[in-house]
Amino acid sequence: MKNLLLIFFLALSAILHAQESKSYYDSGELNEVGMLEDGVPVGLWKKYYRSGELELTINMEDGLPIGEMHTYHKNGRLAEMKTYKNGRPNGLCKEYDENGQLISIGNYVNDEQQGIWKRYYGSGVLKEIGAYNNGKRDGKWKSYYENGQEEELIIYNLFTMEGPYKKFHSNGELEKEGNYSEGSASGKWKYYFDNGKLDAEGNFKNGKAVGEWSYYHTNGQLYQVLLFQKGMLMDVISCFDGKGNRLDKGTLVNGNGTLKLYDIEGNLTKTEEYIDGLLPYY
Repeated sequence: MKNLLLIFFLALSAILHAQESKSYYDSGELNEVGMLEDGVPVGLWKKYYRSGELELTINMEDGLPIGEMHTYHKNGRLAEMKTYKNGRPNGLCKEYDENGQLISIGNYVNDEQQGIWKRYYGSGVLKEIGAYNNGKRDGKWKSYYENGQEEELIIYNLFTMEGPYKKFHSNGELEKEGNYSEGSASGKWKYYFDNGKLDAEGNFKNGKAVGEWSYYHTNGQLYQVLLFQKGMLMDVISCFDGKGNRLDKGTLVNGNGTLKLYDIEGNLTKTEEYIDGLLPYY
């Protein structure tokens, strides 16, 4: 009996010690509701959209979120499940679109994204996969088109792009390939049309085009050879139509003059005026 009375009085004390707290939008709609103990949030808390739908639920312990926090779309479907420990995101996190389709999944450690994360299209097809290290992208990341074809391969060193890079057209043909060094394009790069033929090739240094760059028509015939210096266009070395006939290359010399652009038939489509290797902005 004494034990029962003790339990009763402890429970009663806890009830009297805790009180419900509500807050409202300026227009009078319920915003948040939960319990306070000595002014500190405890137990289950709920937050609502101004229009009345449930927006969020979370359990509180000593004023800090703990366990699974659920946020909802206005249509009532789950938008996100995030795990909390010691008041910070720690553990599994899932995000969903308004139709209930999973669109991302991964883990947090002390409020930082960590380990493998996956993102999906609304159709359920994998969109992106890669790893985080203390909240920064690290190692190999792959992205995909919604048709399932690989779109891009990037290698990161703590969020800085480093090493081989590839990007593909949606039909699976290679679009471009090259290397990054400390986050900047470096060395030989090649670009391709979606028919697999070479579009352009040349070199980068510290992210800027340098030296001779060769450009091609969609049939594989050489189109133009241009000379760059620190990303600035300095000279046009040659220009051809799709049959190899030489065309007027313009007046560009030492970064100043005109660059003429043609279609594969040799028809002039545009004339650009360069000043000190750059197109002026008007």
